[in-house]
Amino acid sequence: MARGDVLFVSRRGLIYHYGIDVGDGTVMHLRKSVGVVWTTAEEFAHRDEIRINRNCVRRFHPDEVVARAASMVGSHDYDVFTNNCEHFANWCVSGERSSLQVDAAVSTTAIGGVSSVAPLLGAKTVVQLGVGPSPSAPNLMSGLAELGGTAVMGIFLLAAIGGGAGAATFSWTMRDKPSLPEEERHARAGARRASAGGAAAGVGLTLAIVGAAGVPGYGATGISSGLAALGRPLGGGMANGIRVSCLLPLLAAIILGMCWYQYEKSRRVAPRPVLRPGSA
Repeated sequence: MARGDVLFVSRRGLIYHYGIDVGDGTVMHLRKSVGVVWTTAEEFAHRDEIRINRNCVRRFHPDEVVARAASMVGSHDYDVFTNNCEHFANWCVSGERSSLQVDAAVSTTAIGGVSSVAPLLGAKTVVQLGVGPSPSAPNLMSGLAELGGTAVMGIFLLAAIGGGAGAATFSWTMRDKPSLPEEERHARAGARRASAGGAAAGVGLTLAIVGAAGVPGYGATGISSGLAALGRPLGGGMANGIRVSCLLPLLAAIILGMCWYQYEKSRRVAPRPVLRPGSA
């Protein structure tokens, strides 16, 4: 460890606590209940391993980093979403209040929300556009035709909307930030591109399944039986097939983007050094 480093420890493997290394065996960090404090490394570690954080770009000299941290000692403006211990540590080294922990929580919520809402809205839209008894096969077929001009184009639009929603949400979670290291920014850029590719692949896969499952082809019987087959993971039926046609490209965008991100991270980011409490 060195003066001005951002340190962190894992709390029960669920959350991380961050602080600034003063360079003399002490650490300045923000606690929820008492504000910014100046403690020993042992007290900061609380029997956990101390690690050096590499996920931020240092813009200030180590002496200035420590001076910025010291200027906040005694302040009590803790907020879990806008000013937690990670916000404080990143502000000290880069001047930007950012927290990857908060970003991850918000991103997970956003991805979960769009994955739940988009398929339901897609199916509801098709039902409302249809002219037959809801949610009968004639109603769903007419709703798809009304949406896209033909039933096949209706499925294509639903799949494209789902894939677009997934790629857009994932790209927002992986948005570029100047405060991140170059390796992280590169991994995020690749993940955004992979997510768009996953969305396109998901659309193609959806149309292929509808055309191949059940009665082959894209006639009325082929589409209705293909959608029913596509909906089997949710219990079967055309209505569930319509939900899956929206959900499949969405999940493909998110999964492929995340896999590419993890690949880039494992290929480019070096392991963080680990130090035992008291080794400062």
